[in-house]
Amino acid sequence: MLIKNKIILFITISLLFACSQETTVDQAMIEKDRKVLEEKLSTERVIIYKFFKIMIRAAGIQDTTSAQYKSITPEMRSAILRLDKLTNQQHITPLEYLMIYKDYTLLRAFAIKANEDDYPTLSESTGNHGVNKKKVILSTGSEKRKIEASEHALMSVMIQLGGGFGMDAALYECAKTNTDLFEDSEEKSLLLFYRGYLFFGNKLYYLSENELTQNIDWLTANPKANLPLMRFFFDVTSGSDAKAYDSYLSLNYLFRGFDRMMMKRPDDDKRSIEDFEKFLQLSNKIGVSNEITLSIETYIHLKKGEYDKAALSLEKLNQSPNLSGTQKKNIGVAIGYLKNKETDKVLNGVYDTDFIASIASNQVDKQISTINWNNSLTKLKVPTAKKTAGILSVYSKAMQKVHQYTSGKSIE
Repeated sequence: MLIKNKIILFITISLLFACSQETTVDQAMIEKDRKVLEEKLSTERVIIYKFFKIMIRAAGIQDTTSAQYKSITPEMRSAILRLDKLTNQQHITPLEYLMIYKDYTLLRAFAIKANEDDYPTLSESTGNHGVNKKKVILSTGSEKRKIEASEHALMSVMIQLGGGFGMDAALYECAKTNTDLFEDSEEKSLLLFYRGYLFFGNKLYYLSENELTQNIDWLTANPKANLPLMRFFFDVTSGSDAKAYDSYLSLNYLFRGFDRMMMKRPDDDKRSIEDFEKFLQLSNKIGVSNEITLSIETYIHLKKGEYDKAALSLEKLNQSPNLSGTQKKNIGVAIGYLKNKETDKVLNGVYDTDFIASIASNQVDKQISTINWNNSLTKLKVPTAKKTAGILSVYSKAMQKVHQYTSGKSIE
């Protein structure tokens, strides 16, 4: 009996140690991803973007006796006045665009170090300064942090959908979004998925997996969750909550599977296959068969050594009119390797992890691009969506003009 108890104790300690070790490794890799993320956010495009936002937000300071107001330098006041004309859609001359560039060069070091969230919220500051300034009660404390989190999230999505600043700025806003400030809901869930999707696209696989795992856990614990936005996204008619739920959950498993597929630890390969199998189960349940399901089905067959089944799936996939010529060519090469029994050349060559992920990502991007998001966000009553779109349009125009007027030919 004593020996039996010792064995049980030993197994328990071993399991606890194993769990602790895995958690520590995961956390270490997440921290490594965070450092890479910081490097990605130090580009010139992000610094310019921060400059615009900080100037607009600084203009919203109400208390002229405060230390914060007094800390605004003459250079900042000059930049604020010029950007005020832009945000009010007034015409400004090429010389004024050059002066905006001059403002930026003088304030670049400040923009790098400054935290925009030290200033009033964007929605409270925009259009409420200069000649249009009105006295408003600015939010503070937890209320301000929640508004900022919503603004960062919305700005990130809008930039990703064509805000004119590119992936770096979308990633910056995404990194600034504190998801812990949101209550558990469909909106928070969508934000977690979006962050996971964006991190995956930037090869931050451990950060992405962390977001998607939180999402999968919440969805699994809330199978009856109300998902009106997902019904809209998947074009599911009212009353089909279960189909919207299964469609959305399958996407989370798909991209977490991609994250794990890109990782290098021995267990990650097994875990990615498990996620892909759950994705296919849910897809089959709701009757979905497309380029994504066929590409994943092929991958699973290849990993399991089911090469005849893999060849059949590839032949079906190659018939899709939605694939590019290059993709079809690579699939044709992979089919040839399988027919010639050169199976090792398939996963290690043309039909590798990057190729599989690109097929799925391209199809999801196409689905997203067919939606008129400006109209949709307004219809779905997403707060400040219209105002945010207007702000981004102004910022984008300003950046393009600054680049245009600061080229060597234009300066001459």
